[in-house]
Amino acid sequence: MINTLKKITEYLSREKPIIAAYLFGSTAKGGATEKSDIDIGILLKNDFNLIANFDYKLRLMGELKDLTGKAVDIVFIDRADPILQHHIRKHGKIIFERDRRKRIVYEIKARKDYFDFLFRHK
Repeated sequence: MINTLKKITEYLSREKPIIAAYLFGSTAKGGATEKSDIDIGILLKNDFNLIANFDYKLRLMGELKDLTGKAVDIVFIDRADPILQHHIRKHGKIIFERDRRKRIVYEIKARKDYFDFLFRHK
């Protein structure tokens, strides 16, 4: 698995819109099986336009599958719901980081949004 993660991080480092990436799910917990996919949460630059780049997620998933031989599920974490963002931050592992300050700013905002969400939905 270490070799697979190295391949993933090297690939992600070449993708300029990516600020940081988190490994989460069964692979991060150490409970992955041969049939398990690899779950990756990706933090994108704020100015990256997903509408103009609608196929970006599919390209990443396809190229990572070709690289690793395993299905890869991508979540753009800053665009996910607060519950999933919290889960990824709490249980995931940072596997790539291009800009530490931007990642920390995101995590602070996401934490605030999560607690606001919980307060509104009591």
